[in-house]
Amino acid sequence: MPDTHHGDRRRSRRVNTRWIRLTLCLVLLAGATAATAVSSLTNQLRVCKASSADHGDATCRPLTLTDAPVALAVATALFLVLPDVKRLGVRGLFDIETRDTPPHRPRRRRLPKRSH
Repeated sequence: MPDTHHGDRRRSRRVNTRWIRLTLCLVLLAGATAATAVSSLTNQLRVCKASSADHGDATCRPLTLTDAPVALAVATALFLVLPDVKRLGVRGLFDIETRDTPPHRPRRRRLPKRSH
């Protein structure tokens, strides 16, 4: 009797990278959102800048989208989702659409007709 479960095992071993990328994207965006919220609501995760060299005081503000950790998380998340995007645009400004190219198949070589 043939082993019918062998094909099922191979199929289950394949890793669906799309779901891994999307999950990682959501984790990065949730982390960036959480870090921004914690920074806004508490005195943790603040961006500080020395205000004067004489006193050593520092002015601190909450994280924003333009700060490096948050911007890096958002850029990485967008990079992870990019392979799944077929069309991107803002109405009236720009529109980018990917071409659906069929998989490359080698051309069949035609042999010359034989004359009798």
